[in-house]
Amino acid sequence: MTRSPVLTACIVFSLCAHFLLVHAKWTSTPTQGGEQILVPADFDVASLPAGDSLSLGQAAQPGSNSENGEKAQANRRRQALRQYVTNVRKAIEQRKFQPDRHGLEDLIGKASYAFTIGPDSAFSNIRLTRTSGTPRLDRTALLAIRAASGMVERPKIIGSAPLHITVTVKYQYSL
Repeated sequence: MTRSPVLTACIVFSLCAHFLLVHAKWTSTPTQGGEQILVPADFDVASLPAGDSLSLGQAAQPGSNSENGEKAQANRRRQALRQYVTNVRKAIEQRKFQPDRHGLEDLIGKASYAFTIGPDSAFSNIRLTRTSGTPRLDRTALLAIRAASGMVERPKIIGSAPLHITVTVKYQYSL
């Protein structure tokens, strides 16, 4: 085979791939009234500074300019949401070895779960999105998520819309 037929085959393949990609339906299914928050395994959010006057649930102070007030409100909401998700993640981490630590020291791996946080801070629709390959680890991670349900109070500033969150629970040498 010479260069010319190979080049022609590559061009034809490229045109077909582009045609399929351009005509593919690229819509996502909208979530009902909620927000999608993905929490990766190495999720790390710096906590709010101790001297910050911002507190969770605090309403925005109207500024001289309404745009600045809206921007400040959105910023406070975003920070409160980040802090809330961090606290939810910490609550799950603290309950990874419930009810006791005995017999779970050898678990190594990661299991990812998706769930919805309702207005009452309770978790619902908990489902495994990525298995660790070890059923015992998957079950233990599920127990940790269920135990953390409702333990972190949801700040009023983030509203009452359901939050859809994905969390990866890591087990590594009893950590």
